[in-house]
This record gives sequence, C-alpha cells and structure tokens, in this order.
Amino acid sequence: MDKIKLFNFRSAFSCQANRDCGFLNICNEANLCAHQDLTFGLVEIISYVLISIIVGLANVGGLGGGIIKVPILVIILNFSVKEATFLSYPILLGGVLSNVILLIFQRHPKKDKPIIDFDLALILVPTILLGTVLGVLMNIIISEIILSSVFIVFLFIVCLYLFMKARDMKQKQQEDKEEQDSMPQNKNNSNNEQNENKLSKSTILLVKQNSYMSETDQKKIEQIDEYCQKEYGIEYYEVVSQDSQEQSSGEDSKSNPNKQKQDNKIENKQLAEFMDQEKKMIPLNKLFYLILMFLVFTFIGISKGGKGFQSIFGIQKCDDLYFLLTALQLVSSIVFMSLIYLQQKRLHEYKIQIKYQFDREDFQFSNHRFFILCLTGLAAGSVTGMLGMGAGLIILPVLLSLGCHTRVCSSTSGFMYLFIGGTSIIYVITEGVLSYKMILFYALLALIGGLLFSNILYFYVNKYNLQSLIIWIILFVALLNLVSMPYYIYAKSNQYGWDSLMKNQSFCD
Repeated sequence: MDKIKLFNFRSAFSCQANRDCGFLNICNEANLCAHQDLTFGLVEIISYVLISIIVGLANVGGLGGGIIKVPILVIILNFSVKEATFLSYPILLGGVLSNVILLIFQRHPKKDKPIIDFDLALILVPTILLGTVLGVLMNIIISEIILSSVFIVFLFIVCLYLFMKARDMKQKQQEDKEEQDSMPQNKNNSNNEQNENKLSKSTILLVKQNSYMSETDQKKIEQIDEYCQKEYGIEYYEVVSQDSQEQSSGEDSKSNPNKQKQDNKIENKQLAEFMDQEKKMIPLNKLFYLILMFLVFTFIGISKGGKGFQSIFGIQKCDDLYFLLTALQLVSSIVFMSLIYLQQKRLHEYKIQIKYQFDREDFQFSNHRFFILCLTGLAAGSVTGMLGMGAGLIILPVLLSLGCHTRVCSSTSGFMYLFIGGTSIIYVITEGVLSYKMILFYALLALIGGLLFSNILYFYVNKYNLQSLIIWIILFVALLNLVSMPYYIYAKSNQYGWDSLMKNQSFCD
C-alpha cells in the first residue's frame, strides 16, 4: 500500500479511476469520488481497535465517542469532516449504551442512591433533544471550513478546561494523601478517648450556629468538623447530647406536646418513605418521563422524513407540514420544560417540608439553577449535533459549578449522551447520510468496546482513585484532535483547493 495515499483527502470531485480519489475512496458510476462503506485492511482493523479503546476512556471521563473523530476517522480512515461527524453519532450511541449498562447498577459514592442523578437528567433532556435537532441541521448546511474552525476553537477551550481539571484533581489527591499521612498513627488510644470523638447519626444535625451549644460541644466540633466535611460533605455540624436536645425543645413541647409528637411522627414517616424511594436502582416514574420525551421527538422526526427516509405521512422535505412539525418540536420542548419545572419545584418544597438534610453536593432547585441547566442542555445538544462531540465538556463544568459530586457529574453527563445519540441517529437515517451497514457496524463496535474497556477502567479507577489519570489521557486525545484539524485543512486545500472547503449545502436539496 502506498503510504502517501493514507493522508490524501477526498471530496465529491470528478474522477476517472480509483487512483484519483485517495485512500479508501473509489470512483463511482457517476465519476465522483466516494468513500467505501466498510473495509478490513490492516490500517482499518487497527483503527477499529483504537476506536473501542478510546470509547472506553471517554465513557469513564463522562465524554462521548466524538473525541476520536479527527485523528482516526478523518486522518487515518480518510473521511471528510462532515462524514466523520455523522459517523460519530452511531459511535456515540453504541458507546453510551455500554456506559449506561455499566452505570445503571452503580451507587452514589456517599449516599444510598443511584449514581445517575435522574432529577438533573429530567431538567436537561428537553433542551438537549431540541439542541441536537438544531445541531444536526447546522452540520448539514454549514460549509466544512466553518465547521472545522468552530471545531478548532471548541477544542482549544476543551483542552484548557481538561488541563485545569486534571491539575486540580491531581493536586487535591496529593493534598488528601498528605493529610492522611500526617494523621496520628498511634492505634493504642483508649476506647473511651475514641468514643468521645465519635458521632452517632442521631446526634449529628445540620446547622449554621446555635446559641445554646455548650463549651464541651464546641470542643468536639473543633476536633471533628474537618473530618465531617471531608467524609459527609456538610459544612456545619452540631454535636448535641440528648439532654441538650430535650432542653432546647422543652419549652415548645410543653405548649402542645401531643401535637409536636404527632407532627414529628408524620415527618419521620414521610422522610423514611422518601429515602426509600431514593434508594431505588431505577426510578421507573422518572425513567418513564425521559423515555416519553425521547419518543415524542423521535416520532416527530420520523413523521417529517427526509432524503433517505420517506415520511410515514407522505410529507415532503421543506413543504409547509415539514416546517410545521419542526416547530412542533420546539413547542414540545417548551411544554416538557414547563411540566418538569413545576414538578421539580414541588419536589424541592416537599424536601424542605419533611426536613430532608441537604448537603453541599446535593442539587438544590431554584429558578436560577433551572434556567442555567436548560441553557446548558440546549448548548450541549447543539454542539454535539453540529460537531459530533462536546456535550460532556459543556455539561460537566456546569454540574461541577452547581456543587455536584464528580462521579455523579460524569455519570449523569454520560447518561445524557443516550438521548443525544438516539436523536442524532434518527436524523442520520432520515437524511440518508450513512448506510444502515455503516450505522450498525460502528454502533456495535463502540458498544462492544465500551462494555469491555469501560468495565476494566471503572474497576481500576474506583479501586486506585485514578480519575485524574483518565482526564490526562482524554486531554492527550483532545490535543491530538486539535493538532490534526489544521493539518486536515491544509492537506485538503492543497489537494483540492479552498473551494472544496467553502461549499455550502442547501438544506432542501
């Protein structure tokens, strides 16, 4: 095989023979260069293995499979940027299916609840679905040079974010290790001395300050406050003896003791029932709403049809009914957002009513946070639909800024790709961009690779606390994308001219 041909780039240009089209491209019956569907030479097989491995890394890091787009799909396998973006969708879907299969059985690192925050997912999904539709449409009509430029800018921001995140995680791990090493190693302390510093769950209450706290309790707080913040994630604790509790509530209980006991009994029962609901591995009611939203968008997409899929209602692309259904997707997103807003607001009020103890890593609903998450979902869906990657790199920083636990953030972000990938695939099918064989092969490749490598990586990450190492590896792949894209632009413009990168495609053609 001629090694130089490996880096020739194709476009829909006229040709007389296969040698005019470059590596893995053929001259079709219309005398235009076209990429072959599936081949299994040595280079291709190595590429398929690399795709599987990187999908596993991306799953653990809470990112999608689009991170492999430029170095493997564009540079090695010689797809155009647009084709590589569309190929990223089945890779994304297959990878996220494997990730969800692994995540759905994992638990929160500090609480008895699923590691995926389904409440956050409910808020994000409506705008993610809408953003994905918009992003895929933009990818169809925008010229390759604009897509490539946006991709470069986005990757530059991504690399800065990943570098700072990996550095901070490594620094935090080092500080935790030094703190553990500096702790007294003498294990011969008396049991009485140890017990004085222990807190039972019944005597730990979340407070800001309390005036009736004794000096003894204050000393205990000084000894254990740092430990409690580290282990439980709560900023303030109060150590209250049973006598202090009874004394502080004595005056209120004298006025109406029966009513207070009854209210406490009701609150405790409601809180216990709510905690039992949180423990469920798969909250069926929330999953039902997520699936319903996805099915509504899928049904509308199939009803619209496209160049590669005839509408089930006979609707032609770009006629009045086509655009009416597109507007219906916007309306559906707004309706779902409104319903979820009301549901989440009532849920937050109910938590306060039953005295649910929030900690600093809980998502606490507010109008401001809800609005931020809606914008985040819209941006994440649009970027991934247009570039084939990037949702996790938008969702993760926002969730982290809201105080969510790192593992919960990455898991919830990874779960979001299920809806992005599913919606993207619908549009790939309806527009006829890829053959069914290509869609199925790359989806299965990512699914199998994700199940194999993600499972191994999750085990070692959890066992040896290697989150920062995963981020460094993903940063390396992102940098590879960043370096590869300018080379692609240079090579294609040199071979086919700048016009090959400037062409716009009409949406209705």
